[in-house]
Amino acid sequence: SAAESSDSVAKPPSMQPGDPPFISLNDAIAKYQFSEVIFIDTRDTADFKQAHIKGAVNLPYDYYELFWDEVMKTIPRGRPIVTYCSGDACESSLMLGRELMSRGYGNVYIFYGGWSVWLKAGLPTERGQ
Repeated sequence: SAAESSDSVAKPPSMQPGDPPFISLNDAIAKYQFSEVIFIDTRDTADFKQAHIKGAVNLPYDYYELFWDEVMKTIPRGRPIVTYCSGDACESSLMLGRELMSRGYGNVYIFYGGWSVWLKAGLPTERGQ
């Protein structure tokens, strides 16, 4: 279907003007080629440990305040950041994207297709921390 196209941009129902830009799978792949781009997995730690986009860091949105300092102290404000979650039914990538923007991270993108789309495309993944 057209919705499954790697060029199409999945967007959540609750998106609002002023949200960080949503990117397609192709955009996410293009950004992934650059080492300065940080992928942040907003899912629970248990899901992250099971498997995630290779090289991603975990900042679970449901308790991001607990991990914020530890994770974000290593990421300069100018670095491009891509947030993702499990996929279409999960909005934590958007919620964390908004939080990052409100805290002065100006280069944030939301890959709303997320983990499910990445996995289906056979792109690089890894297990563990």
